[in-house]
Amino acid sequence: MKKNSIITLLFLALTVFVQKADAQKLMFKGGHSHNDYHQPHPLADALKGRMVSVEADIFLGKGKILVGHSTSELTNTRTLVNLYLHRLWERVQKAPGKFSPIILLVDIKTSAEPTYAQLKKVLEPYHSMLTHFRNGKIQKKAITIILSGNRPVEQLKKESDRYVFIDGRIPDISHREPSSLFPLISDNWNRYFSWRGKGAISANEYNKLRELVDSCHQQGKMIRFWGMPADPAQSVPYWNLFRKVGVDLIGCDCPSCYKEYLEKSRLKSN
Repeated sequence: MKKNSIITLLFLALTVFVQKADAQKLMFKGGHSHNDYHQPHPLADALKGRMVSVEADIFLGKGKILVGHSTSELTNTRTLVNLYLHRLWERVQKAPGKFSPIILLVDIKTSAEPTYAQLKKVLEPYHSMLTHFRNGKIQKKAITIILSGNRPVEQLKKESDRYVFIDGRIPDISHREPSSLFPLISDNWNRYFSWRGKGAISANEYNKLRELVDSCHQQGKMIRFWGMPADPAQSVPYWNLFRKVGVDLIGCDCPSCYKEYLEKSRLKSN
């Protein structure tokens, strides 16, 4: 009997520990600068536009983490360090405690494991500004790195000490992975919805969208969609819908356009 009681107490303690770990959330709400490296001034334009998330596609090349949409865009100077990490480091150091936290969404285009191995080395000098997961607890810092694209999911599941997180997909919602590993769910809008921004969205698709958003929020996860038009004028109907239902990260290809849209929306509501 005594042995069974001890086992029960240990099980309850472990359950509480897991619940506490899962209860920690990384929640951001606002604009997401899609393919940010294509902006005239990468990162700077996104921060000026008050984005809460910026996206950088990366390739592993000759021991460097290079940034670009395809291999034809890659150069030795367009690295994740030069375009993002060093610039973020400078801004965080200039305004300690005042820099508004953001997500750096890193979309891996080359093989997951070797690219992540090199990325870990690249991130080491910047650990003090990066959100950190260690032994079931999250310490949120100025920059939260979330890996998308070719994601080393199984490898990260084994790491109890890491400075990156995983961007999930809609099927992952039903898997109920902890938000301490999967804080974000992102997917292609056109794969799940037929509405293309013209007229009113159908009641069925609206309810489906609301259910997806609610399911993510119940699990302490953010949600984002890609695949919308790049033209800001064509994006407005999507932006209106996403803000209405509570989509967390709203993608845009023009940070200043999204900032202007928000300012006009506030004026209309006053």
